Amino acid sequence: MRVTFNQGGWQPQQPGRPQSGWPQGAPWPQQPAQPGRPQQQRQASWQQQPGRPQQGWPQQQGWPQQQARPQQQAGGWPPPSGGYAPQPPKKKSPIGAVLLGIIGVVVLLGIGSVVLGALSPAGGGASGPAYQNESYTPPPPDVNPPPLPVPDDEAAAKLAMTNNKLYDQKVPQPIRCDVPEIDVVNADNATLKRHMEDVVGCLMRTWIVPMEAAGFKMPRPSVTIYETPITTKCGKLPLPNAVYCGADQQVYYSKNLPTIVPTQLRGSRFVVESVVAHEFGHAIQARTAILISSLYFEKNAPSKAASNDLSRRTELQADCFDGMFLRAVAQSAGMSQQELTNVIALFEAIGDDRLSGKADIDGGHGLAQSRRYWGEMGLASTEIRACNTYVADAGTVR
Repeated sequence: MRVTFNQGGWQPQQPGRPQSGWPQGAPWPQQPAQPGRPQQQRQASWQQQPGRPQQGWPQQQGWPQQQARPQQQAGGWPPPSGGYAPQPPKKKSPIGAVLLGIIGVVVLLGIGSVVLGALSPAGGGASGPAYQNESYTPPPPDVNPPPLPVPDDEAAAKLAMTNNKLYDQKVPQPIRCDVPEIDVVNADNATLKRHMEDVVGCLMRTWIVPMEAAGFKMPRPSVTIYETPITTKCGKLPLPNAVYCGADQQVYYSKNLPTIVPTQLRGSRFVVESVVAHEFGHAIQARTAILISSLYFEKNAPSKAASNDLSRRTELQADCFDGMFLRAVAQSAGMSQQELTNVIALFEAIGDDRLSGKADIDGGHGLAQSRRYWGEMGLASTEIRACNTYVADAGTVR
């Protein structure tokens, strides 16, 4: 694999593929079977272990009852350059009746040796591009968010995934993110909660512009820190884990999550924070009807392989959104090459193949090289369509 410079920054390139800003379209996965088939079990912990709550669509004919439907900037820090490689597999969770009772799994990006270049210090202006969306003040966490949008039918659901209005938008950059550094391994619950809530505030400042421009609402998720297995509207969450729960539209983070991070990476900035950014990516998918649509087709897929393919597309898109966030805040946060390299190393470390020890596993999250590839796609562009995994070549979502 190689990276080439292209209009708005560096772009991951596959052998023999055109040098475009995002993956070329590919045929839609095989049409799922009719609703009503036996529900498939799925797992949703970022370390991909069994024990996910089993939730699914109600046993009824046709598409779930409709909820309220959503109505139908540039500049940045010097782009990174370097190399990488992709390929993926593992699985994600189903949803509840009226809304998504899903648990979004943490997936992290992968980026190989990426050179960030000289990042400007916080402040923008003469020392770098001016910060975007500076007048925005993130709202407090919304513990009673509006219902998630639900497509009218299968045709609308397919469009929600493949041709969403969000894909027409750009992520503004650079974005100011003034989050103090903390020891995420030893911080007490209150400190850790404040820290992760601050990260979500930066995520809101980054994503509110494209979300609203596309006609979608983006309430701010709260972050719950837990130390023992916790029962939520999405079922019981094990340890260690990080989860977006579609049933209450909140993020859950287990305090001992760093114990499954490679020892040499645990103290690095942005590593654990990227977990929250990935979960926020699932929140974006939920608020745009991407997630509920993908989960519907996944649960009604004609085979486990087809179901896993959709799961990976969902998870890898969240990785890509994660990369876009890191790109947006890199200037303000003064992200170093080593810090970015550490994030990438973690993303690769939790690939389906790395976790299972099976190089050819057909899982629901993605192989290490696929996670790395889609993380780089996010870092490569401000164009959200770059993260449209639902029309990407099958080889990039393995």
